[in-house]
Amino acid sequence: MVNKKLIVIAKSAPPAFCGMSDYSYQVAKSLSRFYESVEIAVAELPPLVPESTNQFPVKLFSEVLNKVIKSADAYDVLLNYTPASYARSGWPIKLISLLNKVKKANVNNKLFVHFHESWNGGANLKLHHAIRDKFTKSSMHRIGKMADKIAVFTEGQKEKFETLGFKNIHFAPIGSSISPLTEDAGLQSIRKEGYWIVFGLAHTRLWTFEAHLQFLKKMYADGTLRHLITVGPVDDSNAIKEAELIANNLDKEVLMQLGPLPPEEVSGQLLNAQAALIGQNFGNLQKSSSFAALAAHAIPVICEVPETMSIPPANTIFLPSDVISNAAVLSNKEGYQKRKLLHEWFWATRSWDAIGENMHNWMVNE
Repeated sequence: MVNKKLIVIAKSAPPAFCGMSDYSYQVAKSLSRFYESVEIAVAELPPLVPESTNQFPVKLFSEVLNKVIKSADAYDVLLNYTPASYARSGWPIKLISLLNKVKKANVNNKLFVHFHESWNGGANLKLHHAIRDKFTKSSMHRIGKMADKIAVFTEGQKEKFETLGFKNIHFAPIGSSISPLTEDAGLQSIRKEGYWIVFGLAHTRLWTFEAHLQFLKKMYADGTLRHLITVGPVDDSNAIKEAELIANNLDKEVLMQLGPLPPEEVSGQLLNAQAALIGQNFGNLQKSSSFAALAAHAIPVICEVPETMSIPPANTIFLPSDVISNAAVLSNKEGYQKRKLLHEWFWATRSWDAIGENMHNWMVNE
């Protein structure tokens, strides 16, 4: 039996700022073409907004799940789960109780759980963190056992859940909350030579600059790099440190801190910049929505990755050593083909339509 009604559970919904909630909402939109109705059930209601802002009804999960329990209709329930989204303690008593009742209310109700994160499992956690981590692990085990199917983002998460006895764990693809207005915009845009972009939280940007400092100094010295544009919060000590780092090692005029910007303005920056620098290792690229945004905009991505990387293909990334040996690769035909491959990879596997198709196939196929 294929159910025709879908409930998507998340911490909140747009315009609330939450990566997991935004992902959940975008997945709901992509899945909506397969269902007669879709509702968003949340732990925290988003700020009051005009009705037109959200495509689906958004209500507290307690209200929505109680309705499901009393209904004669069968539902698919897609729970997006992170350790702290539904209870600070790591054990969401109300949510677990309601999900258990949903499963018992109708044999055709299906529960699909997408674990966005896992428990820490570290041996050196402080006592209160260790206790919460134990609750988190136990709650994930309990929820996973109720689920018809579970999904994760990374191999590391999969390995953790396998230690709890789970099998047939699905890899869910990460999408981007920031996309250009048209699919080919990134391939057609005119990029400003020497303008490189880094976006994210200040501590991530600082770490990226520190890890690539010698590379940046060399690129600035030979004129390849003129300005570093940062997009993201600038109201903490890490933002001050990044400004000092660049001023002391390159020049005080190099760094342009734009602060947090709305998605359409971030998109504009990604279409104009010549390159993007990221400091994540290859394992984190698979679950990085920031990286997905770069790929969507076909911007040259400078990052250290192994030649054996397959997701995304290693030949779509610009290695710092390659840029040092031939800076022209950022704008010549060879570089265009490289970023075109990354762009094609994104739109084939990481666009919201592709993600919706992936998730639906996982949910309906035995």
